[in-house]
Order: sequence, then C-alpha cells, then structure tokens
Amino acid sequence: MFFLAPIKDPALKSVDEMFLTKIGKDRYNIPMKKIEFTKKQSISLFILVVSLILLLGLGTGIFARDGKISMAVLPFENLNRDPEQDYLSGIIGSIVRQDLSVSGMVFLVDRNNMEDVLNEQKLQFTGVMDDKRIIETGRLVGAEYILKGGYVFLGQDLFLNLDLINTETGRSYSFSERGYQENTVHALTEKLILHLTGSEMSFQSDSGDKSIIAVSQQEPGRVLLFSPLIDARVYVDGEFAAYTLGDMTAPQELILPAGDHSIRTHLSKDFGVVQAPEVLFSDWYEEFTLESGQTLVLEDRTTHFNSILYDMQQVVRKRTDLVPGSQDTVRVEHDSGFTDREGKEVPIVLQISFFENPPAEGSGGNDESGGSATALVHMKYDGEEYNLKFDCPAGESEDFEQIIGKVKLSIDLSCYSEYRWTMDYSIWRQDIYQGLHREEPHQEPWNP
Repeated sequence: MFFLAPIKDPALKSVDEMFLTKIGKDRYNIPMKKIEFTKKQSISLFILVVSLILLLGLGTGIFARDGKISMAVLPFENLNRDPEQDYLSGIIGSIVRQDLSVSGMVFLVDRNNMEDVLNEQKLQFTGVMDDKRIIETGRLVGAEYILKGGYVFLGQDLFLNLDLINTETGRSYSFSERGYQENTVHALTEKLILHLTGSEMSFQSDSGDKSIIAVSQQEPGRVLLFSPLIDARVYVDGEFAAYTLGDMTAPQELILPAGDHSIRTHLSKDFGVVQAPEVLFSDWYEEFTLESGQTLVLEDRTTHFNSILYDMQQVVRKRTDLVPGSQDTVRVEHDSGFTDREGKEVPIVLQISFFENPPAEGSGGNDESGGSATALVHMKYDGEEYNLKFDCPAGESEDFEQIIGKVKLSIDLSCYSEYRWTMDYSIWRQDIYQGLHREEPHQEPWNP
C-alpha cells in the first residue's frame, strides 16, 4: 500500500521570471510562472506520480496483470565470484523465465520497462541489492513478488537457490536444487509454481538432461573399453584414438571431455556386428553420453561374422535317444520360427515321434532282415502342413534332408548300437549362410 504526503522542501527556488504562454496570452491573458526544481525534488515528484498511477489503477505496460501474479526476476548471482562462471546467470535466468511464462499463471515485468523506470532514479535492479531496497524497487515497478537467486559449484554439481519475496508483506521463501542439467532448473521452477499457485506443473523432459555447465569447466571422464580383438583400430568421434589390447580383462582407457561421443572399432571385413532381421554387416559402433568425472565401461560386441551367421541359421537343433527293445516311443515338439530378411515372421511347429519297429518274424534279431527305427515328422511351416516318414534299419545310420520354404529340415538317425539309438534333428535357415558377409557390402555403423 502507498501513502501520499505533501512535498515540503525549503530548497525550492524563487520565481525567475514571469512569462505568458501562447495559450494563456491569447485566450485568457493569464500570466504563467516558470518554475525550476532541484534534482531531489524531481525524484520526489516522480515517485508521487508513479504512486498515483498504482493507486488509481491507470497503469498499463509493466503494470498490466490480466489476473496473473506479477513478478520481477532479478539476474542470478554467481556466488563463486569466478568470472568464467558468469555465463550461467543468463542460462539459469532464461530457463526460469521461460518456465514462468509457459505456466500461464505469472506475469513477468518487462525488464526493459523496469530499467527505464529505474534509470530515472539512477538505480540498478540486481540480485545484490539488500532486501529492503529490492522490496521498494519491486513496488515501484508494480511487482507483487520479486524473485532473486544464486548459484555455487559443489564438486561437479551446481547448488541453485531461489528467494521469493512478497513486496507487500516483505516475507521471503527459499527453494533449492542440486544438479547440473536443464531439468535441475526446471525442478526448481516447479517448486516455485507449486508454492505460488498450489498447482503441480512439470517442465522437465527427456531433452532437459543436457548439462548447462560449459564443457571447458567440467572435469573430463574416462571410458574403459573391453575388447576381444587384437590391434583393432578404435575411433572416437570419427577420429582414430587407439588400438585394442585383445585382453578382455585389461581395458583400453580413453580420457574424454564430458558430453556426447561415439566410438567404433574396426579390424577387417570378417569382423563386426550384424543388424537383424535385415542381416546387414558393419563395424561395432556405440553412441554414449559421458558425464563430468564419470568412468564409463563399454564392451566391444565385435564377433567373426561367420560365428554370428551360424547362430542365426539355426532355428531348431536337438538330439534324442531311444533304447532298442524298450518298446518306447519318444515324442518331441517345438514351437519356433524366425524373422526373414524382409522382416516377415515365419512360424514353425515341429512334431516328431521316434520309435522302434520290431524285427520280422523269424529274423532272429538284428540281422539284415531285423528291426528298424522310424521317425514320423509332422511340420507346420508358415501355415502349410507337411507329413514325412524316415526309416533306419538296425545296425545302420541314415541322413535325411527336406527343403521346406526358406528352411531345411535335417533328420539323422543312427541305429548302430544295440544299447542306444539316436536321432539328431534340426531346422536351418536357407536365406542366410556362412560367408554371406563377403558377398554383400558392409554398411555404415549404426547405434543398435
């Protein structure tokens, strides 16, 4: 609230001269006095005029509120007093002002208009003013609240503090956060909005995990790269950096500045990683964010391409046994499938019954007219059904293959032993094979 008082100043100068304005002379013939004021009197009159504007509600511009909370934000103070850290004041202040604007609940007093008013009084609106002067100045520019703050380094983090001052009551409230990311500042503003309005708002986001501290002021981090490769070239951010040591127990150490980086290893065209399901070949590559002072452990996933292809080819690969003379029937079932290079899912269901056929009457045992083993196969491939039968006489072995769609079914029966007969069965993809990497171009590295 503002109170008006009469201006009494003995330093008021006497009238220097009498003069008539054109209007007064021509219309009313009224003599007008030219009055001069001291600098002190001018400031007093200015405060009087501003006070009248505030009381009468005639203000526009910096005094417009539109039902919102009016607030003046002071520059954030660098409590470390290190000039190299002054840039953070602008970054933190910009994020806070942006959040307050986005909230839709706060009217920010325009800084340019504030400075115009304050320049008239030869004042400077800064965070280092004492609270009494801040409150007086806040009232002068029509702000219900004044927001000031500061920051100080604690290790690799920033400690941020906000002081919210009510210009009418003089009461202040403090809020703080510790961190180094944009989201740290957003979290601080969320606390402020909750206190002012009672509403919970979220300004933090995935993109807000970036550091606001300049890279030049951050302690570097280090990467420990474990690689099975011997003398493979290591590229960091596209530039050659080192050779791998070939010892999975002794990492290659890389000292890097904090921030976003990429790493790649290259040995030869026979080594790398495979992108599925397309089956594309490239060097191992990874993108990562290294924080200040952090030690990050990375494992090189490079493998010989033939080893990768061999594993990808196998859809099913198993073995089962049958004891001759037991009259048992061994049944196996697999619900499997794969994704082909075009990205199509191919479901496969395999059912096999493996049993012994008794020898013909009068054969006298395991002679050439003796018993045998049979494998009855029921296979469903991509909705199509197939029924197959494979036999193996006692004392022999038989290998069978059947191409079905993009796979090969293999059944290997071994009936040599009089104690145990075996069946090896497998399903192999035919759209990929070992050596494929030598026939197709290698791709640019990607981040899996």
